[in-house]
Amino acid sequence: MNLKSAYDLGQRVWLIRNRREEYRDPCGFCGGTGKINGADGAKRHCPECFGRGGKRAWRPTKWLVDGQLTIGEVRIKVRCDGPAVDGHEMFDNFGEQKAMREVDYMCRETGIGSGSVWKEAVLFPNQIAAQKECDKLNAGTREAASWVPCESAEEGS
Repeated sequence: MNLKSAYDLGQRVWLIRNRREEYRDPCGFCGGTGKINGADGAKRHCPECFGRGGKRAWRPTKWLVDGQLTIGEVRIKVRCDGPAVDGHEMFDNFGEQKAMREVDYMCRETGIGSGSVWKEAVLFPNQIAAQKECDKLNAGTREAASWVPCESAEEGS
């Protein structure tokens, strides 16, 4: 088997990222106050939001070219279609295996072995290609949900 990736070790690539802004999603149970009134008139913490009034949420704002990275590790995961041994497989004991090909990268600037893992979809060979993809995503001509990178806890993801 010969596995190929879009980028080689040591190659410089351009990263695109979605900038997000934090907002508060108010609790529907307490109306965002964090308190509820008891039958005796006493105010108590809301049992749904634990007195916080809601939860933190993030909304995407804009896709941007974030800078250049150097490929330091390539991870390729491949699985073929069809039943596994005895008609079972480890992800779905009742059905067929689904074909899969995932290519992820770790970069020197964000940590190798312990750092951010970047999907191939957010890395580009040059700044022009990266900017074109950002323009498409910002215009809504691409499905953005499938383009979110899997990142480390560095950003709270």
